[in-house]
Amino acid sequence: MKGISRAETEQKFLFANQVIDSLQNITNVAIINPLPYFFTEDDYSILSLDIASLDRDGDHMSRVGSEWCKPLFEPIYDLYQPQQGASDNP
Repeated sequence: MKGISRAETEQKFLFANQVIDSLQNITNVAIINPLPYFFTEDDYSILSLDIASLDRDGDHMSRVGSEWCKPLFEPIYDLYQPQQGASDNP
């Protein structure tokens, strides 16, 4: 069974994505686009992996979905890791 198309998804979230995109020039704001992690090569959504569903309710990721796109977030988390030897007090 195929999920919904990428075009349908982009249309569904058009307004929200326009708001999010308007924030991209603000200092210390990183915009992350998870869509590539959730679509096949023919642009239909991946509804589940062999082990479980990727979404919880159509708008939120399940724990499995969160783990699925973990590589997307790792570079952002790495930016905010405390420096070794850094003091908690300025």
